[in-house]
Amino acid sequence: MNTRQIAYVGVSVALLAVSAWITLPIGPVPFTLQTLALAMLSAALDRTGACATVAVYLLLGTIGLPVFSGFSGGIGSIFGPTGGFLWGFLIGMLVAMTVKGMLPERLPLLVRTLVADSILLLISYVCGTFQLMVVGSMDVIAALLIAVVPFVVPDIVKLVVGAQVGCAVARAARLIAGLLKLGHCFSCRRIGFVIDEATLFCFRPLPSRVMIGTQASGYPHRCGFRMAAMADGAAL
Repeated sequence: MNTRQIAYVGVSVALLAVSAWITLPIGPVPFTLQTLALAMLSAALDRTGACATVAVYLLLGTIGLPVFSGFSGGIGSIFGPTGGFLWGFLIGMLVAMTVKGMLPERLPLLVRTLVADSILLLISYVCGTFQLMVVGSMDVIAALLIAVVPFVVPDIVKLVVGAQVGCAVARAARLIAGLLKLGHCFSCRRIGFVIDEATLFCFRPLPSRVMIGTQASGYPHRCGFRMAAMADGAAL
């Protein structure tokens, strides 16, 4: 992982913690915004970053930092009645991101993200229900009625909203990453910022007025380019 990816993971871990602190107690399983945050991660991060985020989050909580729901932490949270949902997030994210990577790229990012998020949610339900049955000495019906049924509709809403927000963040991240790369403009033969594989924003300094297009004076316009042999973030 490079420095940028590590920074993304750090911010994402903080987001998971904050989403867990927003809690509405409903029986033994609290209502939080973690599903929304996790749905964002599968869109905004790659497989390594998303899984690392959940792993670091669980590690911080296990060693005692209050990053779980209700500002709780410690190994007791992992092995408690609702701990299955926590470690289920990690297994679910690993499987979900693996499946997402196998989906064809021609599918929209939102569609691939919703498929991955649905798998993540299903696996977390299975793991959480299993541990609640074991620790709480419940049968499967009772565990489902307590840990799954009341949360299905809210979790679906959070999943859809989180996926949409995550896709928006992913597009913004690609734009920012592009602005840190330099290319050479074919039309005005000057250096500009790479946006994607077909677009570059370049600055053509001409006197007089500012206009869009070939008459631009210090105004970003789109044109063909070839990549310049420069390091990311090099100054113009």
